[in-house]
Amino acid sequence: MRKYKRIVRIFLAATLTSSLFAGCQKSPEKEIVSNKDMDNMIEQAQDTQSSTTEVAEVAKDYDTYQTDIKDDSLHVTVHADAQVDIPDTSQLSIFRVKQMQFDQTFLDQVRTTFFGDQMLYDGTCMQQQTKASIEAEIQTYKDMITDIQNNNLYSDDGKQGYIDEYQSHIDELQEKYETTPESVDYQSYPSDNQIHSIADLSANDPSNGYYTWQNSFDGANASIYYAMNDGKNGSYQTIYLQNNENYGNLIRYRSSKLGYIDVGSSVIGEESYSDSIPEEYKFATQEALWLWPADTSIPIENIHMDDENITEKDFCENPKDKTTISEIDARKKADELLEKLDIHDFAYYNGGLVSEATSYSHFAGTAEADAAYPYRTIYAFRYQRCIDGVFVNNDGGSKIVDEWKGDTYNKKLWSTEDIAIFVDDDGIVGFDYLVPLEVTDTVVEKSTLKNFDEIKDIFEQMIVTMNAVNEEDASYGDVTIDIDSVKLRYTRISEKDSFDTGLLVPVWDFIGTKTDQYGNEVHGAILMSINAIDGSVIDRNLGY
Repeated sequence: MRKYKRIVRIFLAATLTSSLFAGCQKSPEKEIVSNKDMDNMIEQAQDTQSSTTEVAEVAKDYDTYQTDIKDDSLHVTVHADAQVDIPDTSQLSIFRVKQMQFDQTFLDQVRTTFFGDQMLYDGTCMQQQTKASIEAEIQTYKDMITDIQNNNLYSDDGKQGYIDEYQSHIDELQEKYETTPESVDYQSYPSDNQIHSIADLSANDPSNGYYTWQNSFDGANASIYYAMNDGKNGSYQTIYLQNNENYGNLIRYRSSKLGYIDVGSSVIGEESYSDSIPEEYKFATQEALWLWPADTSIPIENIHMDDENITEKDFCENPKDKTTISEIDARKKADELLEKLDIHDFAYYNGGLVSEATSYSHFAGTAEADAAYPYRTIYAFRYQRCIDGVFVNNDGGSKIVDEWKGDTYNKKLWSTEDIAIFVDDDGIVGFDYLVPLEVTDTVVEKSTLKNFDEIKDIFEQMIVTMNAVNEEDASYGDVTIDIDSVKLRYTRISEKDSFDTGLLVPVWDFIGTKTDQYGNEVHGAILMSINAIDGSVIDRNLGY
């Protein structure tokens, strides 16, 4: 019988939290950090007299970049032995972008690709309770009462308080049990396979708690599609689409022989997770998911969970979803999916064999799904947009508005564009298309670029200052920076006074490992991002 523990919300994203750059960040009086003028940057991009536009020329003397810096007063040591990666392209430009909305035509294409002509049903069926799910909840509270009775940490009065509280929940559930159906009647909730306004769905079905919840924060213009099959083909399949100006546009699909994986969350996460997990296994995906390299032994305690009751014994191998397919064949299936969906502007970025543990619906249909937190070993491949052969990478960067304007609370999130495809022996078992971009304008065709000699000087000026340790924390140790890769590519930065648009600009990303003064390591991190046009240091967390 499943124990209904609080589900851990681990958002797998190739993003770094602000703690990465924690410490005493002194700001030198340098134009590279104090004057980030978008108009000036565009003027520089057009100034062919003072800078080159030839990509191959900007780092022609640098196959590798090596340096060592040690500042005892600021307690920072930097070692760089990095491959310098320049894209094979004739030009880098500046583009204006916005979020692309998913239309009905694309949804139909995705739906028929994964479901064929199956009858689909309203995904909110997964939110409904059955007698079996209520029985499970009742048993959980009974187990909690037993645990309290056997716990010596509480006084008798304290124990009785908890017991009374849990018993009241049991009484409520037993009353609810009498009117709850044995199973969900899918046939009563057929999907019309259309994208609908959240406001309309909520108004038309006010008793549906899921639509009411979505409507409470999703914004007036938000729309969704949420559906599931009946599992009679042997696979439990779910799909979710949203167009949401506040939280991002996305499509998620999951399939498992074990049970339904709920994909119906409106928020794209922006929290990083275990520092033990390399960058190449971080994906911006759905909630209630754990993901780690299949060939790496990572202690459960290193996977950040917020429920102390979850231990290694709660994880068990999924006996039904198997992966014996080769990585080459799995990649082929992923590539073919993008072709079927007419997605041509993306290229393979990274990925490999991973172990995935997730939470299944309470009526998943299998005893194994209810037993614990089953995991399956699958291939996870990440694709990113390519423009003229250059990756658009926004790892570690999101645009966030979180503020009060008078009496109105305003929260918006513009996260990283990503496609993640999950494959096992059954084929495609997962597909995420998150925060798609639409190029609306070429602001500067064939931008000028600073020479890498200038860029490396800016890096060397700033890397120590940005990671300096104050004297109070210095007793714990020094910060160590190891740079192993330098890449020239695109990233998205914010535009002045506009949340809804951004600029794709060429940047130099210095990537490696940071070990802070407490010994915590972050691998595959973008430790500094420098605008390749004007040399300004970009704060990925702020978006400019």
